[in-house]
Amino acid sequence: MKKDERRPSIRSEALEANLRETRADVEIPAEFRPLLEAARPHRGLHDELKRLLEEYFHPFRDDEFVVENMALQVLGRWVRYRFKPERGLLFSLFARLLCDLALSAGRRDLREESFRVLFAFLGEAMGLPEADEYAPAAAEALRKAAREGDIDALLGRDRQLRSLAKRLGGRPEVREAFEELYRRIVAEGLARAAERLDFPAWADDNPGLLEDPAALKAAFAGLDLEAAERAARRLRKGGVKAEELLSLPTLGGIINDALLRLSSLKNPSDALQAALFFLKDDTALHRQGEILSLLMDRLNALVSEGDERRFERTIHQLTAFLKRRSDFSAAVRFDIYERIGRAAGRAGLERAARALTDAILSWRFEEPGVQGATEEWKMRANPHHVANIRCLLSIIASNPPLYRRLICALTLFLRFGGVFVPDTALLQKDVSALLAADIGPVYHHVRQLLRSLPVFFNELGAEGELRRLSTALDQASARRDSIVHFLRKAVPAETNNLLVEFSLEVLRYWATGETEGLVRFLPPSLAAAPEREAAFAEGPRRVLAVLAPDGDLERLLAMPPDELERRAEELRRGGADPDAVERVRCLVRMTQLLRDKYFFSASETVARVAHSSRIPDELRERFERAAAGGNDRALIDALLDVVEHLKGVVLSRAPTSPQENIYYKRHVAAGIPSMYGDYREERFDALGLSFRLERMGSELLARLAARTTQGAYLSKEFLWASTRLLERFRRALDADGLLRDSFVTATDLLEKSLESYRITYLQFRDILKHFLASAVRGTVEGPVLGEFAEAASQLARNGVFPGFEGEEGAAA
Repeated sequence: MKKDERRPSIRSEALEANLRETRADVEIPAEFRPLLEAARPHRGLHDELKRLLEEYFHPFRDDEFVVENMALQVLGRWVRYRFKPERGLLFSLFARLLCDLALSAGRRDLREESFRVLFAFLGEAMGLPEADEYAPAAAEALRKAAREGDIDALLGRDRQLRSLAKRLGGRPEVREAFEELYRRIVAEGLARAAERLDFPAWADDNPGLLEDPAALKAAFAGLDLEAAERAARRLRKGGVKAEELLSLPTLGGIINDALLRLSSLKNPSDALQAALFFLKDDTALHRQGEILSLLMDRLNALVSEGDERRFERTIHQLTAFLKRRSDFSAAVRFDIYERIGRAAGRAGLERAARALTDAILSWRFEEPGVQGATEEWKMRANPHHVANIRCLLSIIASNPPLYRRLICALTLFLRFGGVFVPDTALLQKDVSALLAADIGPVYHHVRQLLRSLPVFFNELGAEGELRRLSTALDQASARRDSIVHFLRKAVPAETNNLLVEFSLEVLRYWATGETEGLVRFLPPSLAAAPEREAAFAEGPRRVLAVLAPDGDLERLLAMPPDELERRAEELRRGGADPDAVERVRCLVRMTQLLRDKYFFSASETVARVAHSSRIPDELRERFERAAAGGNDRALIDALLDVVEHLKGVVLSRAPTSPQENIYYKRHVAAGIPSMYGDYREERFDALGLSFRLERMGSELLARLAARTTQGAYLSKEFLWASTRLLERFRRALDADGLLRDSFVTATDLLEKSLESYRITYLQFRDILKHFLASAVRGTVEGPVLGEFAEAASQLARNGVFPGFEGEEGAAA
């Protein structure tokens, strides 16, 4: 069973609810019902075909499912239809369905596959004794493909069509339609080959790029592109007779010839450059994977030679080439850089890693680029953003200490440029791969990077209380408030970190009437809704005036759930509109849950520790007792014990087994949740919990520091209390990977000085002034701030610092 067809082992309330609400009663057109009648005697076939046709005619059709199952019907099940008296009609109906699918599928790869299946179906039919019965429908399908088909989806089918031609026999109608299609495909393919695959001309246009340009020219001298160009012109002018068609060269044949010549190049650096020229666009069609494999073979040859100078030179040439070709897709660029970066990382090539880092940092990072929402409840965002993050994480994971500067740069990219990661990206797996690498020497840097990613949660999608709250929120206004209804639908349709801000903007709109922040999350059809439906905000505004009289929504969002429920009940008893109270309660609690999921809220930390299987019973029970006891000093000590244990788990090199229990949806546009389930992995879970404990620990240390210094005067007791506070601070720094020997030395010296009764005030002052103060500066400002500042400076010089353009970037 395929991955996306598995039944989830968890109960998905959101999935069930959305299925009920978005299930459409699909009407199969009467003209296609003969297919069902023909399949009726075969129960399994009938049920299979019925599901296919219902999906085909569904308003939110899953093209991938339809293409796969249509191939099964016409190529694997046709024998069940072939011996029916009405087989000619059945064939024509399947051919129409396939042809229309090839013309209308949303993705190019699915259009290509649909044409492949169509031509295979026609080829099999034309080879059967009863082929004359199928000829009219075959001719119509070929003619429609010739006149309306996407040429990019058709170009790779020349070889298949040549096989089809051998079966057409003397059927003039079919042959004429075939020739019309074949002329179009061959003419376009040959024109593209002549324009895009001139390797010798490319070598001449790029002096100094190749080490042995003469060898490359000799290898490709036999690739006769002039003949291809002449044939293309003749075809377009109608100067090629029907009997000549199949003797003409084709794009597929030229690509195959070019690949053989490319693989014959002996110089690995030149072969790599030639492969990149081949990959500059999609001319290679479905053979691009073979070229990438050849490119990596040559790259690995450079690595095995150990010649870092050549490797470094190749990286510089590669980057210069990529920047000259603005049409080079970002996805291919990421793939190439990732392969090169991982090869350099595995081999420990420092110069190559520096050169690659410089190359990567010369490009502007693919920022989220969020531009509102679609009508189908999804955010319109840069499709390359997550791919860029994933590429850099993969490079870093190959050798984290070697890519220290890249870690700093990616952290800056995310902190200043923003981050948008839907749950469907499942970036948790990439984080687990990084944590499995040797991150010890750069532990603090990795923590700073990963702290920027809103992915440290196990439950994917919107389940449980979050699902129930979003539904109750919508139902409290009888689904008439279109803004709230859109938010409710967005939560399960594409759960992501921007929902935190979206829900907060709705709350702010209710409280103040401000709409500027809210409209950024709405589709065009709802841009005027805040003014048009202002009446729906009046009740919640009166409730918020009581719950947050000073307008401090943050204080309201910090309210514990039981306190929020108690205040809501008081308002109901006091005569407030119960629907308005319910809407505010639901939205506040929903925002709290979203914040806790994506941004390490400390509110649920005690419960998370209590339910964690990653913590030994003794540590967990001590933490729970301290949390219940209300003693901040005992709690911070117990918390640090847990954090230190979790650090050991994260840095352990023992193998782990990630657990994925994930259900993938089919109808995105229909509002069915994108993904449900959970992801768990030991190191990932440990680091995520340590981030939440860190947030809680920061608040505790701040309270202890304030309590220690409040109203204090210089005494032995005050100094001992300060020393104990500094010891806890030392443990916190160690847990974060920031502790330096200078700080340990200074705090040890301070403690020993307090044990001496002969130390003077001036001596103690000097310890604080010179030793401890310099140790703190050395801990934070030196090794850490300096490395991040270096990365920021390079990004600014390159004009690619996130959030800034041109001269402003340099000023940053």
